[in-house]
Amino acid sequence: MQKLFKKILTLIFSPFIYLIKLSTGGLKPMEHNPTPKYVDPKLKRFVDDFITMAEKFDVPIDLSRFTISVGETGHPDNVFAVSIGRQVIFRPQTLNNPVDNIRWIMFHELGHGVLGLPHRSDKEAIMNNGGVVTNPIITEWDMENNDDRLVELFN
Repeated sequence: MQKLFKKILTLIFSPFIYLIKLSTGGLKPMEHNPTPKYVDPKLKRFVDDFITMAEKFDVPIDLSRFTISVGETGHPDNVFAVSIGRQVIFRPQTLNNPVDNIRWIMFHELGHGVLGLPHRSDKEAIMNNGGVVTNPIITEWDMENNDDRLVELFN
């Protein structure tokens, strides 16, 4: 219970601490380090897509301490993947989904872990809170043409 409380406090106050450090000059800009500590080969293409889009939008990301793997999440069956700290875990069954859905799930989870984004209630947003998602895919066409959902994610 104490660990959960600490995680909740961290999630709530981290953005404020970041802004204070940034405004007082006590924070250096993030270095762009797009190489993960570990990425499962089955997920590499989706991580590469995320890196490509971050670079396209000139958003520095640091994946150097991230582990991106396939395994059991300990969550209900309707949870495809989770982002916990610097770890993203995809349930093995998730890989049975179409490629464009897996890409959407990867962008969602890395949106939490790397970009620090919370859930949103907008049914079109990549960071949708898991309710009814209007369009849970990201296609190569979307990536090439700066789909609005990607612009929102990386801005």
